[in-house]
Amino acid sequence: MSNLILTTSWDDGHPLDEKLADLLDRHGVAATFYVPGRNQEGLPVLTAKARRQIDENFEVGSHTLDHVPLDGSDADLIRRQVTDGKRALEDQLGHEVSAFCYPGGRNTALSRETVRQAGFRFARTTADFNVKPGRNPYLMPVSVQFKPRNLGSFLFNFLKWGNWQHRRQIMLAGVQNKGVLNQADAMFEAASRQDGVFHLWGHSWEIEACDGWDALDQFLRRLTDRIPVENRLTNGEVCARFYSSQA
Repeated sequence: MSNLILTTSWDDGHPLDEKLADLLDRHGVAATFYVPGRNQEGLPVLTAKARRQIDENFEVGSHTLDHVPLDGSDADLIRRQVTDGKRALEDQLGHEVSAFCYPGGRNTALSRETVRQAGFRFARTTADFNVKPGRNPYLMPVSVQFKPRNLGSFLFNFLKWGNWQHRRQIMLAGVQNKGVLNQADAMFEAASRQDGVFHLWGHSWEIEACDGWDALDQFLRRLTDRIPVENRLTNGEVCARFYSSQA
């Protein structure tokens, strides 16, 4: 077993994040929850009270003001989504927020610089099948999205993010298996042969939609059997460990 770090993150701030937070807490798994102020796609979001409750045990980061993709060229829109989202979440939590996640992982040099200037220390993407954290704190990658995936989903995400040689083993491990638990297990085994960060991520509403709560419970149990408490970090703690000289 390598000296692998475990971090998890969960997007969109859906009310089911409360159920997810209880599950993670029972397993002693650190997590970062990325919460928008509102969701323009119509999904409900956590109340301010629920955000504060999750913030007591986990890291809470911003996911823009309205869950708006940040890969466009409208600088004013990007600035408003980033800075107003940060301010609104800080007002609710009563402290500074330093974690950010791009909705859909979509970002550009403009949006990355806007996030940096707004005072965020790092930003998470959706670049799957990674174990190495990379060099840029505003392009934090991930390893495995917890949802059932077909061949098309694997190939689309593999081809989209480049760095193919490094990401190939984890992707192939997933492709060769069926079902969310078997795929996650196989990809974790592939990741465990390397040093770095195993970054599990997803959406609580998606876990509900695929009836994946029992599978996630089993997977978290397996992860904590293999990874000691001191190697279970929030995204912010991963940033401090791996990007401290660059952030």
